[in-house]
Amino acid sequence: MNPVLTLVYSILYTLVKTGLELYYRIEPPHGLPEKEPDGPLIILGNHPNALIDPFMVVSRLKRPVFFLGNASLFKHWFANWFLNTFFCIPIERPKDVGGRPIDNAQAFQRSRQHLLQGGALYIAPEGTSEREYRLRPIKTGAARIALDVLQADPTQRMSFLLGGITYQEHPAFRSRVSLRFDHCEISVSDLPGPVDDWSTVEWLTRLLEDKIQALLLHSEPEIDHQLMRCTRLLQPGLAGPNWRDDIYAILKCLRQMGARSESVVSALSACMAEKQLTKVDPQWTDQREHTGRLILLPIVALILVHYLFIYGLPEFLKRSLHLHPVYDATVRFLGGLIGYLIGVPLLWWAMHWVMPGVEYRIIWLVVVLALGPWAWQEMLFFNGAGTGGHSGVLHGIPAG
Repeated sequence: MNPVLTLVYSILYTLVKTGLELYYRIEPPHGLPEKEPDGPLIILGNHPNALIDPFMVVSRLKRPVFFLGNASLFKHWFANWFLNTFFCIPIERPKDVGGRPIDNAQAFQRSRQHLLQGGALYIAPEGTSEREYRLRPIKTGAARIALDVLQADPTQRMSFLLGGITYQEHPAFRSRVSLRFDHCEISVSDLPGPVDDWSTVEWLTRLLEDKIQALLLHSEPEIDHQLMRCTRLLQPGLAGPNWRDDIYAILKCLRQMGARSESVVSALSACMAEKQLTKVDPQWTDQREHTGRLILLPIVALILVHYLFIYGLPEFLKRSLHLHPVYDATVRFLGGLIGYLIGVPLLWWAMHWVMPGVEYRIIWLVVVLALGPWAWQEMLFFNGAGTGGHSGVLHGIPAG
């Protein structure tokens, strides 16, 4: 990869990874190899959340990765130029060709060439994205590309990195995400038959499918929709470190209910709509009920930290110590430092009953502290700083 592409990839990688970390609560990945595989590497993962999924997996790797993307993304001339230039190879699906025969010869050739050069290629083997917990049957494309590489160079060892992504609630902000990985290598000697035989393609496809499925909460098609509804309804309550096991427990219950699961989930939905379920466990309360408190939070923070402690404590010290006015700025400055040491922990404690998530409190705390000097100066003005009521304490100007 030339230096320009390397720089662009590094910038995009940093932006995407940072954005994912801010939007989701990504748990430490399980099963990721300590040392990334060298040489040709095919990365596969389940695909329940559109473009988020490949980025979620690839952001755990350091080496540059190319993507096999559906041809519909390449229709616009700019998208076609950009994606073909920067790390993407178009692959045609029946829905992309409008009835004409599918032609992926060029895509397979580019993929094979990239892998033979020691590159890494991400493939979504299901061929489509559906918001489900189960793995849909995977296509044969990944196996065919891997076997093409082995046929072109029988001395190669093809590495596969399998990723399993489980979302607590796919579109929800700050939803938890579980990442589980598996790694395997295939050489010509490992194949059960000739490299160009269709039975070998099917064998490798089933092997990869079984490995990915083992990383997921695999639900049956008739239950998956009910499981999605349940997790969406109970999402605020699935907040503990064992949330993945909780989802599996819900899946187990739905399996036991069988045909009754749909009616039970519908009743649960009606119960949640009437807010009756929140009486059982307050932690299951809809997060939207915190909206009113979130509006009050900046007001409380400004009063608590930037008024009582940044003004109140220094003013109390100044009057108690009876120092010469020349020390006003010093007392206000030192009192302000002490006020922050006392006020910030109290603000953190006050936010505990407003929002349970630590990340939310950190963000709000940073915002409040950053806006504090401006807000403090405005409050001084309204309290008579401009008319002799208070001195310009922010700038250390002693009382005249």
